[in-house]
Amino acid sequence: MLGVVLAAGAYAALNTLNVDTALTVKEPLRIKDVQATGALILDSNLICTPTRTGNAVPVDGYALTILGLDCSASLFAGEGGSVIVTVGNAASVPISVQPSGSSSSADVTMVVPTQGTVPATGLYQFEFAISVSAGAVPDVTVSLTMGFER
Repeated sequence: MLGVVLAAGAYAALNTLNVDTALTVKEPLRIKDVQATGALILDSNLICTPTRTGNAVPVDGYALTILGLDCSASLFAGEGGSVIVTVGNAASVPISVQPSGSSSSADVTMVVPTQGTVPATGLYQFEFAISVSAGAVPDVTVSLTMGFER
């Protein structure tokens, strides 16, 4: 806004400057990949399909887009293994991430990893240990859910 004020016979110009900014807060975390260990490798390949993606963000030389995955695998009764989820952080600051997990069956247990700090523009692996009881009923699909909150 530019204004002119007349005071005591002199002219003075008043100028007000401002900058308006629309700021969008973006999700800095993405999933890089999921790996299997133990019997999960032997009995089947862990097969994952992206269900949610976002804009590509640069993390540790990768362009990461995955926000959600659906995976499938199989284990025999009495077996176990781990699912390792690699999470990337595109932000310029480290981010603390709290993993969570659940199983739809008491016959399949999951040990949820502790809170981890994903480094700035870096990667961090969260390992979920899975075991099937020897007395588990065969041919039943069990739902395992692994989540991450910042």
